[in-house]
Amino acid sequence: MTPPARVPVSIVTGALGSGKTTLLNRILTEHHGLRIGVIVNEFGDVGIDGDLIEASNEDIIELPNGCVCCTVRGDLVEAVRSTLTRHVEYILIETSGMAEPGPVANTFLSSDLPEVRNQTKLDGIITIVDAEHLLATLAESETASEQIAAADVVLLNKTDVVDEERLLTVERKIHEISPRAFIFRTVRAVAPLDILLATGKFDIDRWLADGKDRAEHHTHAGFTAEAVTQDAPLRLDAMTNLLRSIPVDIFRAKGILCVANMSAPDDRSKDLRLVFQKVGKRIETTFDRPWKEGEPHSSKLVLIGPKVDGVFWQKELDKCVRG
Repeated sequence: MTPPARVPVSIVTGALGSGKTTLLNRILTEHHGLRIGVIVNEFGDVGIDGDLIEASNEDIIELPNGCVCCTVRGDLVEAVRSTLTRHVEYILIETSGMAEPGPVANTFLSSDLPEVRNQTKLDGIITIVDAEHLLATLAESETASEQIAAADVVLLNKTDVVDEERLLTVERKIHEISPRAFIFRTVRAVAPLDILLATGKFDIDRWLADGKDRAEHHTHAGFTAEAVTQDAPLRLDAMTNLLRSIPVDIFRAKGILCVANMSAPDDRSKDLRLVFQKVGKRIETTFDRPWKEGEPHSSKLVLIGPKVDGVFWQKELDKCVRG
């Protein structure tokens, strides 16, 4: 009897705000015919990315409360096992921006986990880098360098916000870290599926030769993540002022916010759903879609940076409630 085919796994990694969730949405909304299971890890108590991914809820497993490459590795194994029971044909793992991909990849190579090793095969590691912020990120974090060094494919994202000279400088830096890296330039993480899925690019011989199968100490460089929430609808003007007030040292912030419809503020069915993204000084807000039936009309905001004061930001969010 022919043994069942192993399910291919791709790891999507990259620094905070590089575009990992955008890439997942690109893949999941393409017409590839695959049933894809998604495992999302976030560095914080309240997950946002799972709500931003455009897939059926039963195909997404969220792993908040830690870093998938260290504190929640056991949860990752259980998530993979659970995903396999759903008869998926492909697994995508989106790591936290704070995570190194090495320990995640080693989960699928470990002889201590025969169930996972025998049912899955590591297909590739996709690292997304932010063309605008990569050089600064590399200066501040060894993790960003590790993410590039592990990559089978590097997507150089947000190429529309920098000039050609900057892009060439960033590409040279990437090749200094990983001379073998295949770099593909993207805007909003648009890339052909044939360089992303079922490529077989992961080279276990190179992985072992580089010693990446050995566990190493991993830190998060003093970053903390704080999440604040609010169930009541927010005033648009107050919420806008709040988002603009987030300082630059909170390098990454993201949220899904429930805004009261100004033309019908007392009709909760008309509440607006706003997605907020902040990377460095760059802010993006989008009213992305109507609330789904049965979906809680609530606001969630995650802020990542050194010494984020969660109590302060909760009070600031509470001030935005329509009253």
